Amino acid sequence: MTAPREPFFPADRSIRADEAPLEIRHLGLVDYQQAWDLQAELAARRAADEIGDQVLVLEHPSVYTAGKRTQPEDRPTNGQPVVDVDRGGRITWHGEGQLVAYPIIKLADPV
Repeated sequence: MTAPREPFFPADRSIRADEAPLEIRHLGLVDYQQAWDLQAELAARRAADEIGDQVLVLEHPSVYTAGKRTQPEDRPTNGQPVVDVDRGGRITWHGEGQLVAYPIIKLADPV
């Protein structure tokens, strides 16, 4: 039997650089591209210390997002919208009723 591994992030240490409370922003139903653009804007402002850490909580109208490994045969053929994004992975569906949370935080140890 092997010894248990140490956790990647010890429970007594936050991954966040800031100890201030997180702002939770409930945005409701937001178009995927608008949410993507908002995240980019907020990430730049957070990196410049213009805003504090926050989490965007929202839903998207029905849309697929295609990561870098998406194959042509993965894409829907029924006219559903697809947004190409710069993340790994393949295709992902988002839609009403699926709550998503996007953290905009400054990391204590940036990668």
